[in-house]
Amino acid sequence: MKEVHLKTDIENANFYISTLAIGILEGMKSGGIPLECGVWSLARPIFWQALEDCAEIECRLIDWITSFDELSALQHFDSKAAFKAIDELLVLLKVNQEKSLKGNPSLAISSVVLTN
Repeated sequence: MKEVHLKTDIENANFYISTLAIGILEGMKSGGIPLECGVWSLARPIFWQALEDCAEIECRLIDWITSFDELSALQHFDSKAAFKAIDELLVLLKVNQEKSLKGNPSLAISSVVLTN
């Protein structure tokens, strides 16, 4: 199995996490990604639990990410409410993304492909 590891300075983390979340939500909103994807993407504890202990990552960002797992369940009860929740999350994440660019972070990112 191969893995891709992305690396960036901690000052860029809020930007890239927000960007990943926005991309996934936009995919859900367009119908290209099923809402169940929220449960199996950034909302997985293996992703966000590591971020909880990092003071540089905004706790609100982690809260928004963990709420992805509720979107699928919400859709089963009220699909309009699920898409309203997506729109609300997108607004919050886009504000967070823009805010994270203040101070001119480098946004440098690197990657490495590893074979296990």
